[in-house]
Amino acid sequence: MPRPPDRHSYALYNACFVPVGLAAYHLARFVSPKARRGLEGRVGLWDRLAARREDLEGAVWFHAASVGEYEQARPVLRAFKEECERRGEHIPTLQTVFSPSGYDFARDRCDADVIDYLPLDTAGAMSRMIQTIRPRAVVFMKFDCWPNLIWAARRREVPVLLLDATLHRRSRRLRPPARTFFRRLFDCFDAIGAISPGDADRFRSELGSSTPIEVTGDTRTDQVVHRWEAAANGPLATALEGTSFDYFALGSIWPADEDLILTAALKEGLAEDRRGLVLVPHEPTPDTLDRLQRRCREFGVSPTLLSELFDSQTQNLRISPLDQPDRWRFVLVDCVGLLAEIYRGVSFAYVGGSCSTGVHNVLEPAVCGQPVLFGPRIHNAYEAERLVEIGAGFVLTHPEEARVRVAEFFAEPHRRRECGRRAQDFVLHQRGATQASLELLLAHLAPPLSPRPADP
Repeated sequence: MPRPPDRHSYALYNACFVPVGLAAYHLARFVSPKARRGLEGRVGLWDRLAARREDLEGAVWFHAASVGEYEQARPVLRAFKEECERRGEHIPTLQTVFSPSGYDFARDRCDADVIDYLPLDTAGAMSRMIQTIRPRAVVFMKFDCWPNLIWAARRREVPVLLLDATLHRRSRRLRPPARTFFRRLFDCFDAIGAISPGDADRFRSELGSSTPIEVTGDTRTDQVVHRWEAAANGPLATALEGTSFDYFALGSIWPADEDLILTAALKEGLAEDRRGLVLVPHEPTPDTLDRLQRRCREFGVSPTLLSELFDSQTQNLRISPLDQPDRWRFVLVDCVGLLAEIYRGVSFAYVGGSCSTGVHNVLEPAVCGQPVLFGPRIHNAYEAERLVEIGAGFVLTHPEEARVRVAEFFAEPHRRRECGRRAQDFVLHQRGATQASLELLLAHLAPPLSPRPADP
């Protein structure tokens, strides 16, 4: 049985961390458009929930931090709804996200009955959420676990699960004094489905959690395979494959990634006429696009914005690569949600985030049969470390090393294909996490609710 909330942790968190965190988030709105949008998006949340109260009562509540975690939740959400339909049951689903980018992405790819922002993590707000929804389970994805929500659910005997759980070797949660706090917090969970044996062992041995832990795998793998299969005849992938160019993609890159890889990509991309580049910034804001265009022009390259070539809303080409092939040689992506198709249409890829907070999704290019390059920060991603071990992923630490590796893969398609085959085999052998996660959820689902007491 999960342990009750620890009163010392509860007091410390709500007396110290919550006031500081709320103040910082509210102050951030003056300098961060993302924080401002997050606060604006939460305006009217309680009215929206009240309007859907009857629809949401007894829901299974999924929470994800942002886009990546929502992508991990989606296969479980779909599988859960299919299982309910098979059983002839209707159990509503609620998906909350923390970030504005996650909300926008989830809203446009809605798998839950209701999608909205998570309230800020105060004891009062989370208790109100639990009382309003009376969920039959609360499911966190990966690591975005909010203490007051966990404690509020625990007090009302609502099962709490963590799926696709990760706890990397350098996690601050393993360092004193945070380790004690997080051990007590994770002991409030009913079950943890870990992404890998190493993560499961760190929860047990290094963190010391007593919660039952199973290795259920990464549901993102099933989602990646699903997206890869769906992109097989996608118009953008087909257009990229139909050009005469051998493409290198820089996927989801940040400024720190640009410093490592962009010069190498441009130099080697210009070395032969048949080579091409697709540049995909993590956040294609006007400032980011302007910076990338300026950096490209330093090498005499004027990249074409993808929106000039392809309408992402209608999925129609604006300019065919057969009519104006030169416009398709250097492409700068100024919209989101197209990486699965882009990776399908290129030959090899660099995945960003690996020079700052941690590498982004390496599975998407890997499933397309591509060698995957990234910077040095891959400790957050088990799959990136495994790709390195099997010779399908390659860590870059400085610009000259990046230039040599990019030149190698441009010049040696046979080596590229062999590394890509290993990468694809690795991904395809990881399938099945969705079913394992679904079974864990079903095993801990609370019984059907008794009628709600009538309002006085």
